[in-house]
Amino acid sequence: MRYANKHKRQYVLSLMLCIVFFGQIALPVAWANDRSADIIGSRPLLVENIITAAGLSGQGQIIGIADSGLDKGSMTDIHPDLQSQAGQMPKVVMLKSYAERDPADDPIGHGTFMAATIAGTGAASEGKYSGIAPGASLYFQALLDRDNNIRVPVNIADLFLPAYSAGVRIHVNGWGNNGNKYSDSTAQIDRFVYQYPSFLPVFGAGNNGPGSGTLTTQANSKNALVVGSSQVPRPAFDTQARFADQVAESSSLGPTMDGRIKPDLLVPGSALISACSSLTDSNFTANPLYTRMGGTSMAAAVTGGALALLREQLDSQFGVMEPSSALLKAILINGARTESDSPPTEGFGILDLAASSLALKEGTFQFIDNRTRIKQ
Repeated sequence: MRYANKHKRQYVLSLMLCIVFFGQIALPVAWANDRSADIIGSRPLLVENIITAAGLSGQGQIIGIADSGLDKGSMTDIHPDLQSQAGQMPKVVMLKSYAERDPADDPIGHGTFMAATIAGTGAASEGKYSGIAPGASLYFQALLDRDNNIRVPVNIADLFLPAYSAGVRIHVNGWGNNGNKYSDSTAQIDRFVYQYPSFLPVFGAGNNGPGSGTLTTQANSKNALVVGSSQVPRPAFDTQARFADQVAESSSLGPTMDGRIKPDLLVPGSALISACSSLTDSNFTANPLYTRMGGTSMAAAVTGGALALLREQLDSQFGVMEPSSALLKAILINGARTESDSPPTEGFGILDLAASSLALKEGTFQFIDNRTRIKQ
């Protein structure tokens, strides 16, 4: 039954795409963006009257991100893709260093790249390299210290709670400690989500592949959404980026130390193109305002954008303003493309946001967001 339903969803999506191309609906310029958006099927969802009357963009969603830093460390003097737009919520609603660095700048380039992958407008490329949720806003927590090392608060609640209090419900993390084990820091993540069940942290699985059991400590979390990196076909940039239905060779694999399935999903994360920090050199000659990177961090950023669109849909179509993290995970996992024969090491499939969103709209997916929890 699930097989038949999935093929039905794929047929409906194909039909909608035919209408988009041959009918009177005009796609935004962003259709030509980085290929990760095409793989997860997020671009058609931005079009009016596909999922919602206005289309999905992440409007009104504040996505938290804890990473190196953001461009020059200013909320206003910033990369064009991360500048605020008139009449809309500011693109960056908060930028603060959590590692005693002033300003919260990005001489590494990782945080700027991630931020624009989540919510960049594509202004510097006429929309070509926009983020997955170009209408969303960002709550940025910089983790780079004065020696250019990532430093995370000892108590993860010191990072998560300020974000939650500011309205963040999706929190993207492109960092992690080596060591496939369930540690005190892993337990802190799970404890916070247990206490705040509508808060969903997203973690990359790590970049220690291709061997099994190579997850980071944080990727052992039970309550976070953990993603590995699938390939983005771009062999001119990366010989390992060829097949959209395969895991990237560098992506860390499960299972967890105690045998659980992780990562939860694979998400296109190799050879992405996104905003280049003003403090770094671009490796993308076609447009030096952008650069290319790959890894499970990038997969986490793509996932953060996808979750912004999903939360917007649940709110606008079903009036679910505070979906639980468990519901969000379940919707994405049930809509995933199951390409892999090895769930314990690669997860439940490749993120397919279009399949999940269309299934919700059609009623193929029905849900009850039960808040009764297992006793801690």
